[in-house]
Amino acid sequence: MASTNRRSRNRFGEVLRELRGVRDNIDAAEVDPSAHTELTEGAQRFLVKWDDCLGANASRVATMMDGLRGLRPSFGRFDELLAAAVDTARLRHTRVFDRLRTHMLSRVQSEAERFQSKMETVMATSDADRALVALLNEDQEAQAIVKAVNVKYPKGYLAELVSE
Repeated sequence: MASTNRRSRNRFGEVLRELRGVRDNIDAAEVDPSAHTELTEGAQRFLVKWDDCLGANASRVATMMDGLRGLRPSFGRFDELLAAAVDTARLRHTRVFDRLRTHMLSRVQSEAERFQSKMETVMATSDADRALVALLNEDQEAQAIVKAVNVKYPKGYLAELVSE
């Protein structure tokens, strides 16, 4: 069980690093509309909505990372519980183990509820998402931009967002 907890702890760190990479990719995808003043008004509107949507996604990733970081202490508590379980044979009673187990289960439940609450906000459609989809539904220039981007990046975020 200790090795499983250790592997989980290591995988946990890997997931946080992967999420940092996702956040970095989102940051890299932002386009400053003021750097492209030669674009049409429609293209400018698209860039603003695109950046707003990226910002919402970066916020989602930050919330996930924060939620996961809040779960990190569980690994140490599990190590303590495992040590107490091993000590029960030496001590010939389970009082320490029972107390730690009750405390740990209570903490894990409250941490899981907090994490679930954070993930509900992550999964919710943001105003920025709705605004981008609305623009794509009504603006032919935005549709043309997305179509051109999807030709170059057929597995990108816009291709997932807008499937023809």
